[in-house]
Amino acid sequence: SARLVVTGRDERKGCETVEIIHETLIRSWRELRLWMQQNRDFRSWQERLRMAMVQWEKSSNDKEALLRGFLLTEAEDWLQQQVKLSRYEQSFIQLSLEQRDREQQEKEQQRQATIVALTGGLLLALSLAGIANWQWQRAELQKQLIEISAINAFSENLLLSGKEFDSLLESLKATKLLQKFNSNQDTRIQVATTLAEALY
Repeated sequence: SARLVVTGRDERKGCETVEIIHETLIRSWRELRLWMQQNRDFRSWQERLRMAMVQWEKSSNDKEALLRGFLLTEAEDWLQQQVKLSRYEQSFIQLSLEQRDREQQEKEQQRQATIVALTGGLLLALSLAGIANWQWQRAELQKQLIEISAINAFSENLLLSGKEFDSLLESLKATKLLQKFNSNQDTRIQVATTLAEALY
């Protein structure tokens, strides 16, 4: 009757409301001031939450307009404190949390797929490097065998032309090269035979 408060009804939420309209009541009622101080942070946050909900509704409930980052962390904290939130506000926060969890799961799956792809690429690269190294070693061995055979043939020609000492030097050179490489038996026999003939 003193018109300090006005009662009403919020049709959207379906609840009774009381609005303080007289400044004297706010200044003089100590308990009310204490409640207001305690609830100021919550009410400030709740107002930001409601603005975010309005933006979400305007965007036709686009998942990109849900709470993210710090706003979502803050909302999760308030939700865990079991403050008075409407079902609609709780639902909005829950949808935001579910979207965050989905996005984190997708990121984790992408991260794992990237790791698998990189691991596969690394294994392929290592396999190709191993094959290239093996082929290079075979080519080097083949090159050395050709060089040993050529020296051995030169040593045989020197022997046939009566230059035994020069033939012996070339055979020793072929034998020394042969010791460095794991060559086939035929090449070893040829070099050993030429060396024996030169010594003889």
